[in-house]
Formats: sequence, C-alpha cells, structure tokens
Amino acid sequence: MNHASLKYLLGRSALYGLLARCFHPLENGGWKTIVNLSKEVPKEWKSHVQGLLEKGPPSTDDYMRSFGTAGACHDCETAFLNGLPTGGALADVAGFYQAFSFPLASKKQDPPDHIATELEFLSFMFAKEAKALFQEDKEARKTCLSARGKFVRDHMSTWMPLFADGVAERIQNDFYTRAAALLVEALKEEDAR
Repeated sequence: MNHASLKYLLGRSALYGLLARCFHPLENGGWKTIVNLSKEVPKEWKSHVQGLLEKGPPSTDDYMRSFGTAGACHDCETAFLNGLPTGGALADVAGFYQAFSFPLASKKQDPPDHIATELEFLSFMFAKEAKALFQEDKEARKTCLSARGKFVRDHMSTWMPLFADGVAERIQNDFYTRAAALLVEALKEEDAR
C-alpha cells in the first residue's frame, strides 16, 4: 500500500468535506467540524484554508442572505442549466448517489444537486477510494476514480465555476467569496487529473 497516496486521498476527502460545510448554514457544530477538517487537508491547501477561517464563521443570517431561494446566489446545479430540462441532471446525480450508497443523499433536506451535497459526495468518493487502497482492492479503487472523474466533469465542473463567479459578484461576505475561490482552485486540480 502506498501511504502517500492514502494520505492524499484522505486529505482531499477532508478538503471537500470542509468546502461542503462552508456552503451550508453553520448550525449544530458546523464551524467546529470545519475547524477540525482544516487540520486534515493536504499541506499545499493549509494556507488557503487558514485564510478562509481567519475571520471566523458567518452567521445563519449571512447564509440566508447569500444563498437559497431568497438569497443573492443560487446554490443548486439545476439553477445553472439555462433553461435546459432539470430532470435528467437530477436523475444522473441521484444515480451516482445510489450507485455508491452515498449515505447523506437520503438524510439531507437539500436537493441532490445542492452544492453542499455534491461536495459531500466528492468527499465521500475520495474516502471510498482511500478505503479501497487500504484494502488493496484495485478494482474498487479504479471504479471510484473513474466515477469521481465523471461526476466532476459532468456535474461539478459545469456549474461550480459559474456559482463562484456569482458569489464573487453578488455576495459581500468574505468567507463565502474565499470559499468559492478555494472551490474553483480545487476543482481545477481535479480537472487536471
């Protein structure tokens, strides 16, 4: 087993788990979870994450003014489809969740295409690949890697940069603008793989 690869996969899982929580109201220990996950991100991302955390958590009111149906910026993939039918995108996202037994998909109140849910799924897929590496299951690792790449290409990379642009243009909260910029940089790294 390659320990460096295992550490990398777990670090990426932590990074996307942290980003998922950034785009959700920080209630019920959400900020503490972000702080704890910040300790697990890969070292090349630590300074970016520390910059994100330095001013402390945004309030629930900040979140409500920024996102959702009444907020300044949409936070679901289907809002960025520019009039295309949404059913296919939602079905495809839900299909990924079901195929990999993503546990949060059935428990969350958010739509399956909500930014936090999609980021949490990416975190889950990195953790699942890390488990396959640890168990030396080459086929499961290959499946996770392939599916994760397809999910990023077909879903996340198509709308999250537009989301980040909207955050930069419409939201006055430094925490969210930094989180959105960090998200775009992390996705660029995924696209390069």
